[in-house]
Amino acid sequence: QGQSVDAAANISHLGGGQPIYDGRMLVEGQCNHCQQIFPATRDSGTSHLRRHLKVCPMKTAMNEMIDKLGPPEVVDPN
Repeated sequence: QGQSVDAAANISHLGGGQPIYDGRMLVEGQCNHCQQIFPATRDSGTSHLRRHLKVCPMKTAMNEMIDKLGPPEVVDPN
């Protein structure tokens, strides 16, 4: 059983998920990092994807790489 279209906003705000629809009903969310698909039922809602994003190995690896790069250096244009 799907969620309303409004639930898709929760997936987008998670910063790592893509909503998947069946007509106008949100039925799944997909991790943008590892492409794993999670159901968006009334019971699980978007919580399943939110919990996954905390432990997603691809997201973790990306965050570690970004941390190693550090902040961008500011170059004086003069």
